Amino acid sequence: MTIAWSAVEEAIVAWAVGATGLEVVWSKQDMTRRPTTYVELAATVRTVGRDWVDTSAAAVPSPGAECDSTVRGVRELELTVQCFGGSHRGATSSQGYLLEMITKARLPSQQLLFDAAGWAPAAFEPLQDISGVIGGSTFEPRARFVCRGFAASELVETSTYIEIVEIEDLTNGETFTVDITP
Repeated sequence: MTIAWSAVEEAIVAWAVGATGLEVVWSKQDMTRRPTTYVELAATVRTVGRDWVDTSAAAVPSPGAECDSTVRGVRELELTVQCFGGSHRGATSSQGYLLEMITKARLPSQQLLFDAAGWAPAAFEPLQDISGVIGGSTFEPRARFVCRGFAASELVETSTYIEIVEIEDLTNGETFTVDITP
C-alpha cells in the first residue's frame, strides 16, 4: 500500500489543532501574515536506507500475471512546527502552545490517530525560542520544534515469469512456440 500522505497530513493538523486550539496552516501556502497567534507546519520526506523487492505468487493468478513484485521501504517525515504570536510567557506563549503539542503526541488517543494514518512520530528535537527581538525588546514571540516520524511505503506490480510457451501436438508431433515477452 502506498503511503496515504493526505491522511498523515490530516492527522498532523488534527494533533496541532487539538493541542493548541489555534489556526494551523501549512508552510508556503498562498497566505498573508495572520493577525492572530497561529501554528505553521512544514514537512520534508526522505527515503531511509534502500528499498527492497520481494517477489511472491499472485494471490489471484491469471495468464501473464502470476507474480507480485512488492517494493518496500521506510520514509522519514521531518515535521517542522512553528508557533507565531502569543503572550511572552506561560501557557498562551508560543512555547507553551508547542509544549502542549509535544506532550499530547504521547497520549494513547493521539497515537491511535497517527497509527490509523500510517505515521509514527519517533523523536522530538528540543523546543527553541526563535522570538523576533530588536534592541532587547521582543516584538514577535515565536517558537519551533522538529519532529521526526516514520511511515512504511509499499508498491506492488504484477508480472509474469513465463516468457515462452512451447506446445507439442501429440497427434502429429508438431511444436508451436508462443513468445509472450513484451
